[in-house]
Amino acid sequence: MSYSIFVQRFTQGQSAPLNEGLAREILRPYLVADQGEPLLIRAEDGGEAEVYGDSTGLMFDRPNWGEIFDIVADLAEQLGAVVVMPGSPTLMRSEADREDLPAELRDEAAVLEWTGSAIQSVLKEA
Repeated sequence: MSYSIFVQRFTQGQSAPLNEGLAREILRPYLVADQGEPLLIRAEDGGEAEVYGDSTGLMFDRPNWGEIFDIVADLAEQLGAVVVMPGSPTLMRSEADREDLPAELRDEAAVLEWTGSAIQSVLKEA
């Protein structure tokens, strides 16, 4: 199965910039290859993902199951972002995030326990 996960911020229904410096700092311990795009990250369990992005959002392309999702959860938490997975509800850290989402994402958005395994379980159900 091929899929991508997006970490994005929204304010008043519009895309909002991510803190690129903080994102890079969070991902630094997991970097395997940093020679432009994509970045290749590897979790402690050996799972990998290619990461593309800029200040408008980050895309984790074909992440392996496991601890990569913990990295996604931590990154989104620290950046004040949501997780967007095509074919799945937009995942929010709290109900307060809903008002900042674009209208087309609000109704289907879901609050869940903010862990990598919870995010992964939503993707498995899609």
